[in-house]
Amino acid sequence: MAKEINIFSVSFLDLLSGALGAVIILYIIIPKMTAQDAEVLETIKEMQVNVESIDSMMLLLENSVDKELFAELQEKIQNMNRQMIILTGEVKNLQGKVKELQAQLSQCREELAKLQSMEREVKVLRDRIKKLEEEIRQKNEALKSKQEKINSLQSENEALRKYRQWMERCGFTPEDDCPPPVNADIGFKFKGKRIVFILDASGSMLEASNGKEDRLYPVKAAVKMILAVMGSDFAADIVQFPYFEGGSCAGYRANWRSAEPLTGSGKEDAFRFIYAINSQQGNGTPSEEAILYVLNNYPDISDIVFISDGTPTMACDDTNPVPIDPILEKVRRANNGRVRINTIGVGSDFFSNPQSDQVRFMTELARENDNGFFIGL
Repeated sequence: MAKEINIFSVSFLDLLSGALGAVIILYIIIPKMTAQDAEVLETIKEMQVNVESIDSMMLLLENSVDKELFAELQEKIQNMNRQMIILTGEVKNLQGKVKELQAQLSQCREELAKLQSMEREVKVLRDRIKKLEEEIRQKNEALKSKQEKINSLQSENEALRKYRQWMERCGFTPEDDCPPPVNADIGFKFKGKRIVFILDASGSMLEASNGKEDRLYPVKAAVKMILAVMGSDFAADIVQFPYFEGGSCAGYRANWRSAEPLTGSGKEDAFRFIYAINSQQGNGTPSEEAILYVLNNYPDISDIVFISDGTPTMACDDTNPVPIDPILEKVRRANNGRVRINTIGVGSDFFSNPQSDQVRFMTELARENDNGFFIGL
């Protein structure tokens, strides 16, 4: 009978060793099966039931096997129970960590979704910022252009204001307290109401050329002031001499080529023409060409206002002055007293050197053509 017990005890020992091996295999596998936590716990419960069954069998075998063998088996079973308890705790701990990680994962996904939404909003805002910056740039350019126009108008208005003050003091009112011009017939009386203004745009009208003062800008402002106060019953035209564009030069250029009524739109067109008049050094003072052009092409005018600062020269050549008397003779013959020629001498030379050729030319030109007025500015 002892022999049977030994055979049974060895077989039973193999059975317990197999069960222990299964437990160890489960211990290794469990951490990789986090998605099947419920099955793992169920397996452990089944193993606990099997252990309990083994404990019951051990009670039955306690008196049937060798005591040493029984003690050895009992110790192995106790070790297996302890390992089962440890494994159960580790599984529960892993389950808790898995839940924490799942919660963190869910939170990260929510934050990622928020960041992606914010990224789209940021892109929209950046595009909007670019559009606003472009609009601001365009508005600033428009504002700069408007400011430049305002500054130009303010300068022009100041020049007109100063010239109006001069007009009020210098021969246009009874209180005349300006320096007396040379041989000046004080007064600004036109023969009729059809007038051509001939404006000198030679290089000597520039301060850089004459070394004393800017003469062109005040002249332009003065003519605009005169046109501004004329009623619509007046007709006029503007002739610039000389005229240059690019590399070409001509003796003169007219605005309308006829005396046109000074209506509102007519004045605006005349102002634009005057505004565009500029000067260039070396283009001469072709007074003869300009005056004869007007006398020969404006048959119905009553007056000419000739404004210049220098002695006549050939067109586009300011190095060789031409004789004055032949020009005066040609003008007298072409005019024959039909048109009153009024002259305005521009520049300090008309005060500092009254015997100069330009002063003589301007005074005789006015006197010999229907006794026009001469004013030295």
